[in-house]
Amino acid sequence: MRLTCSFLVILLAGNLSAQVAFNDYFTNKSLRIDYYLSGDASQTVVSLAQLKKEPYWAGNYENLVDPINYGKYKILVYDKESNKLIYTKGFCTLFQEWQTTAEAISEESGTDIPGEMIYKKTALNSSYYTFDVARYLTTTDIKSVYDYAANVPYDQVYVLINSERYGGGGIYNHYSASTSDHELTPKVLVHEFGHGFAGLANEYYSSAVAYEDFYPSDIEPWEPNITTLVDFDSKWKDMINKKTPVPTPPDVEYAKTVGVFEGGGYMAKGVYRPYIDCRMNTNEASGFCPVCQRAISRMIEYYTKKSKE
Repeated sequence: MRLTCSFLVILLAGNLSAQVAFNDYFTNKSLRIDYYLSGDASQTVVSLAQLKKEPYWAGNYENLVDPINYGKYKILVYDKESNKLIYTKGFCTLFQEWQTTAEAISEESGTDIPGEMIYKKTALNSSYYTFDVARYLTTTDIKSVYDYAANVPYDQVYVLINSERYGGGGIYNHYSASTSDHELTPKVLVHEFGHGFAGLANEYYSSAVAYEDFYPSDIEPWEPNITTLVDFDSKWKDMINKKTPVPTPPDVEYAKTVGVFEGGGYMAKGVYRPYIDCRMNTNEASGFCPVCQRAISRMIEYYTKKSKE
């Protein structure tokens, strides 16, 4: 698989000082770096596709060094003269999901024309049946997505696709997508934005997916709403009542309780979620659980609060 991706780096201005302040280091424009991710299940190769100057800076003006540190990939920008870290951004891509599918593991893959043999030429080249999952709606044409997004300043990109079918997808600090006209579109839109904006993981584990052991049992996931208990102190341990058992049985008495419920991140065993049901689990949930709400609030504060100098 070869996937086109993009990220933005603000253009250097030249007036340097000791503080990481936007106007001291940067101009209000962006240099977009489009690149290819290729490889297989065990290796990732990054190659340059193009550099593109954009008229706006798309991102936070205050907190240039990201204190949240989510995502599998990370951009770090240093001032060349002082070697000072002046900008960071964590993010994810569709490629890392593909790396856990059977196609990435096998030496040979079958046909790459999935689903129902229906193809349409669209501006952003979106498609159902990502990794042969009918509801997974994504695009690998990230260059086109960001070409359209470059017309206005933005913090997040959300692709709303003209379709009456159920589907969507969301990748942290990359983009989110859903269809426009299905009866569950409002719920799907919120769920996918939870991925793209707040870095929330899927908490479901019984739906069909293409991934194989997406979360290793000996590594604590970076997402704030799931855990393997390897480093649970860094997650929502402070939100659990001392009387609540860990792991927590999915009994009625714990239906509205923050706990540690087994099943999440596409896996029935070894991965735990904080609530019996949540918007990141099912469409039947009334909303986000308290743990997800805290993660979302933290991200909103990151985007809106001024940094302390």
